[in-house]
Amino acid sequence: VGRRPSPSEFLPFGGGTRRCTAKAFALCDWQGELAEVVRRVPLGGAPGYQMRMVRRAITFAPSEGMPVVVEKRAA
Repeated sequence: VGRRPSPSEFLPFGGGTRRCTAKAFALCDWQGELAEVVRRVPLGGAPGYQMRMVRRAITFAPSEGMPVVVEKRAA
């Protein structure tokens, strides 16, 4: 915090006075696209992964995320 990012760091919407004016639209659009992919692609948990739950505010979540694999579609 408070440091200048290096030129090779990823800042998808920029920052400061030169930030992207379409950020809100892009994020909303991205969420719709992600929802469509999740709806159409069969996903499952990674084999052998042992998940450890942690409390985050009022919900529980995997401590280190949840690896998933794309499962083969039924013919």
